Amino acid sequence: MHSLILYYIALWKPLGYAAVFAGLFIEGDIVLFIAAFLTSQGVFDLGDMIIVAFSGTLLGDIFWYFLGYYINGRFARVSKWIDKVTKPFDEHILSRSFHTILISKFTFSLNRAILFRAGSLKVPLKNFLKADLAAICVWMVLVGGFGYFTSMSLELVRHYLRFAEFALLIGLAIFLIVFYMVSRRSKKAL
Repeated sequence: MHSLILYYIALWKPLGYAAVFAGLFIEGDIVLFIAAFLTSQGVFDLGDMIIVAFSGTLLGDIFWYFLGYYINGRFARVSKWIDKVTKPFDEHILSRSFHTILISKFTFSLNRAILFRAGSLKVPLKNFLKADLAAICVWMVLVGGFGYFTSMSLELVRHYLRFAEFALLIGLAIFLIVFYMVSRRSKKAL
C-alpha cells in the first residue's frame, strides 16, 4: 500500500473499524463509500464492516433524534435554525417518515436536521426506529454498494489511469492555445 494511514489501518484493523464507526456516527455518505471501497480492496472484512457501519449509523441517528427530543425549545438559536430548515418537512416527517428520512440520507447536510426535527416533533420512537432502520438498509445498499463495486471496476481500468494524466494535460494545453488564439483575435478585431 502507498498510504501510511492505510498501512496502519490494515496492520491494526480495530483502529479502522473504530474510525468507520465514529465517522458514520458523525457523518455519512463519504465514510460509508470509503469503507465499502476499502472492504472491496480487502482491507476490512465484509461481515464485520456491515455490522460496524450499520451500528454506527443507527446509533448516530438515534443520538440526533434524542438530541432534538430533549433540546426542543431549550436553545432558541439551534431550534430556530432547525425550524427554518426543516419546518416545510413537518407534515412529511409525521405522515411519511420512511420516505422523508430516506431522501434526507441522500441530501447533504439535511439528514441530521431531519432526525433532530423528528425528535423535536416527538415522533414516537417505535415509528422513528422502524422508518430509520429501513432507510439505513436502503442507503447502505446503494451507497455502500456503489463504493464496493467502484473499487472492483477500478481494478479493471487501473492500468489505463496513467494515460488519463496525459489526456488531461493535452486537453489543458489545447484549451490554453485556443483561449490565447481567441483572445488575440478578439483584440485585433477591436
